[in-house]
Amino acid sequence: MMVYRFLVSILILLNISRPRPIHGRDEPAIISWREGSKKHALSLSEGSVQQGRSHFDARSVLSVRKHGKIARTPLAAFFNIPILILWLLTSCTTAPPRIVDLTYPFDEQTVYWPKNKHFHRQDTARGMTTNGYWYASGTFSASEHGGTHLDAPVHFSSSGMSLDEISVKSLLGPAIVLDIHEACQENADYELTVQDIHNWEQQYGLIERNDLVLLRTGWGAYWPDPQQYLGSTTPDNSLTLHFPGFSAEAMTFLVHERQIRGVGIDTASMDPGQSKDFQAHQILTKANRYGIENVAYLDQVPPRGATVYALPIKIKGGTGGPVRMIALIPQQPWTF
Repeated sequence: MMVYRFLVSILILLNISRPRPIHGRDEPAIISWREGSKKHALSLSEGSVQQGRSHFDARSVLSVRKHGKIARTPLAAFFNIPILILWLLTSCTTAPPRIVDLTYPFDEQTVYWPKNKHFHRQDTARGMTTNGYWYASGTFSASEHGGTHLDAPVHFSSSGMSLDEISVKSLLGPAIVLDIHEACQENADYELTVQDIHNWEQQYGLIERNDLVLLRTGWGAYWPDPQQYLGSTTPDNSLTLHFPGFSAEAMTFLVHERQIRGVGIDTASMDPGQSKDFQAHQILTKANRYGIENVAYLDQVPPRGATVYALPIKIKGGTGGPVRMIALIPQQPWTF
């Protein structure tokens, strides 16, 4: 892009720096332009260029001034078509980020924790009114912990923040993905280890403070089949569940050594399905950090570089709630 801008500058100088005869004399031209609230001037004379700045924005050129008289000149006087095309190339070299929706839709098939009330929606009105316009509305109800949802710290910590007390600032920012799906294919009860984290950091660099750590186990492939996703033929019995999660040691390391802002996982719980005391939950929430469960499509998020927005429904005093979660993934610059 710098090369393009350099060529544009050369073309502009060639186009306007030549002295024009005024009343039979060759006089220097002065370009004036505005950047925000500041106005700048550029004197162009044969063999010399005098300016107070190292560059200027050719798109903002206002006028050519000679001997104190400002000549309002149409833009076409400065630019020919090749210059315009070249400038457009310099302005369009960055591709927009790719957006990945990491949220499962809420419906009657949404997976919930055993014994928790499932999602239910019912129409209260749907159709044309007597006045001739369309009107639709409905009600819904569900447990706080099901589908793609956020666990507030108060979920497992009496002194932790409730859902409405979590700052919006902490709900958005950089995210990294730890991928253990191959190990989980061999062992449904696999737990992330500290060594797994070290192995990832050797390849991608240290996990930074306030990163959101997302754990990809591959369990999203089983959504929304409750028996496969919860790893049990009796998915309503929490004692029979089998799926991967964070070990207590790994969660302690992430919270206290890396000081992350939260975690997310593509299973029904941060703790593995066979956990009885939910140590990963306890460690995370006692540090006033949040966790996101049932995250969708983590296979589409790179190990590093994504920015994640995870905005839950703002339930006052809530221990958790549905969250709309998206990832913005930077793309390679366009080349010409």
